[in-house]
Amino acid sequence: MASSSTTILLLPLLFLLNFTPTKSHKSYSYINSINNNDGFSISLIHRDSPLSPLYNDSTSSLKGRGPMACLNMPRSLVGSSLLSQHLMNGDDVSAQVVYDRCEYIASYYIGTPPQQVYAFIDTASDITWTNARTAFQSSMSKTYRSLRCNDKTCKLLEKRICKNENDDEACTYKLEYEEGPSTYGVLSKDKFWFDADGPSGQSNSPRDVGVLSFGLNHDVSPVDFNGLDVHGSLGLSRDPPFSLIHQLGVKRFSHCFVRRSSGGSSSLHFGSKAVIHPEDATPLVQLPSNEPQLYYVDLEGISVGNRRVNIPPAIFKRTSDRRGGFLIDSASRYTMLRSDAYDAFLNLVKEMVTNVNVVPYPPEQDTNIYKKEFCFTSTNSTERELLPRVTLHFAGGVDLQLINDVVYIEYVDPLWCLAILRSDSKDDVSFLGNIQMMNLNIGFDLENNKVSFTNTVCAASGYNEM
Repeated sequence: MASSSTTILLLPLLFLLNFTPTKSHKSYSYINSINNNDGFSISLIHRDSPLSPLYNDSTSSLKGRGPMACLNMPRSLVGSSLLSQHLMNGDDVSAQVVYDRCEYIASYYIGTPPQQVYAFIDTASDITWTNARTAFQSSMSKTYRSLRCNDKTCKLLEKRICKNENDDEACTYKLEYEEGPSTYGVLSKDKFWFDADGPSGQSNSPRDVGVLSFGLNHDVSPVDFNGLDVHGSLGLSRDPPFSLIHQLGVKRFSHCFVRRSSGGSSSLHFGSKAVIHPEDATPLVQLPSNEPQLYYVDLEGISVGNRRVNIPPAIFKRTSDRRGGFLIDSASRYTMLRSDAYDAFLNLVKEMVTNVNVVPYPPEQDTNIYKKEFCFTSTNSTERELLPRVTLHFAGGVDLQLINDVVYIEYVDPLWCLAILRSDSKDDVSFLGNIQMMNLNIGFDLENNKVSFTNTVCAASGYNEM
């Protein structure tokens, strides 16, 4: 994410981008931006589903190697996508999205003629970028344009890589990550396309939605990203003016993440198609204008079964010195709690869970820095269903009870572990990850600064209330 002068570090695997846009927070205009009466949808498919174009029968199953083998994909919390003016008519459009190991990724098109690309959706980033080596060939597009250092868009980047801002050289940037990987790219513009929604929700051929600005990355090595073939990132933060949300001019969007084992798909909705439930809505934390506008909410407490975790009421508050807070982050795999809160939470879990055989996680399996601190053996689904439910209590009286299937995850048969982990963030940030978002509709209402949480069964045909 971008700020006027600071870099935010939340976790060791988060993106640390080496550039940030200069913030003026003035009004930006968009040409024919869509509004809340228009809308489009993106289909969401888990990578482990046979419907995924990235599906590999020999490697897709997480059983036997554990979800932790996915790691937490590095998240871009500091950085910039590019300011653009977006052209779009009032027709509804959609695009397919698949789950790529740790992330839910969108399928859409760039260029003329359109080339299909993939990008993991990231609500904690404003940058939209794609991989020039594996995803998008700019030389094949008649409408592609790289931005130069003397372009006004390039000049919005505080730490752009330009010898002279008035030169006609390519406007480049470098993304650097906490664990050492890095990638560089060129700020660019081209046409974007989404699948048009035809009669009865049938998908037609790709529809041109106009010119968007994005980063074209020229060096994204799978080796640098723990063996993952990173295609790109779709930035959905609320930070103006760079995120896709602001480029499209939408005030509402929602997502519902299908389970990786479902074999089906679900949707990411924009504009009028967004699913918002006001009765389940909690306020978004209002942040200072010079702070990245991420989706922080007030988590007031946690319960295990019928008992409240003994933690101070303000432990998850976002502070004026940019510490703490509870962040909704679609690109992080696990929900993680700041260490002092996690100690109290874990102690109560250990006290309340008495009907299973508790065992340590095998040392030979525990090679990742994110430790599993509560595990048990189980071959009985009824036994696991009887485990005490975890409930998150948000401001405004919103209580989100998580189903046990997303709280406890099978790692190595018959070993199950608590999938809410300890955060080692130096800034005491906690966040909701995408495992716990499965079968949960999350609706973002930016006009009223609220977000709603509703338990659902996520499916391509729509949302079915549980």
